[in-house]
Amino acid sequence: MESKSQIPRIFFWVLPRTCSTVFTKLISFVDGAQIWLEPYDCCFQTKFMLDADSHTPEMEGWCRSMFEATRLVSEGKSPYSGKMHPIRTSVSYSWVKSELEKEEPGKNFIFIKDHASAVVSHLDALPDNVPCRHVFLIRHPAKALSGLRRYALRRSTADPDKFDLRTTPMYSKVWDQHYEFWKYVKEHLDPDALIVDTDDILNKPLEVLPKLFQQLNIPWKDSYLKWPKSDDIVREWKGVEDHFLRGMLTKVFDQAIASECLLPSKPLENLEDMSKDIQELSKQYMPAYEEMYAQSI
Repeated sequence: MESKSQIPRIFFWVLPRTCSTVFTKLISFVDGAQIWLEPYDCCFQTKFMLDADSHTPEMEGWCRSMFEATRLVSEGKSPYSGKMHPIRTSVSYSWVKSELEKEEPGKNFIFIKDHASAVVSHLDALPDNVPCRHVFLIRHPAKALSGLRRYALRRSTADPDKFDLRTTPMYSKVWDQHYEFWKYVKEHLDPDALIVDTDDILNKPLEVLPKLFQQLNIPWKDSYLKWPKSDDIVREWKGVEDHFLRGMLTKVFDQAIASECLLPSKPLENLEDMSKDIQELSKQYMPAYEEMYAQSI
């Protein structure tokens, strides 16, 4: 049974290239917040890395960066030592569950940014007997997928003309899994699960964020929209250090970590000018996006 003294675990379920780390940095400076960065995704990526069949040309750069991050942390050369567990290969889904069930003295809430795709097959790893809220971040598929394609190509050894997100194992199912997990959470875990859209946050922060905070029973301050550019706050986050360092080495997190405010998003490009895989996937995922957006804050 949940104790009244227990603080809420707020799960922020995200998709790739949805500015989720910028929002996580914003939350870092909210009174009483303890951040966890992608503990489930770290477990998922580690399992993926250890599967030899996953080492396709599209993912070779990704695997190299993972090994490099682990080496640097092991040799004490990471600049991000703090509250994070150092090495990914010594953590597991059961460890994440146990850690998230622990209390955080002096904190008002625990904020866990993670990917639904990393937990849909490990539902038993979600914490038990503690208060949890769930927030799902969405974005127009064409915007998120085009950004993901540019990012994935930077790490790939595949021919750019032949690269196809539809057949890239790390990313080909994440949108379906995000939608399916939202449905599961609504039915079984949190009927009041919330939805926010990336571009609404970026373009209308003073309209969207106070509403979100109110729904989560977190007092809002307009001052939360400005924060230090320094990366010092990362050392207060929890998670796994070599997972975070890999994100910095591959420039997944670097712009977000150097941020000091939210910036308005760029206009949506013409879908017909995008690659064939983005066109097809965007059309495929639009019904789910529109269903979720209709229920967003």
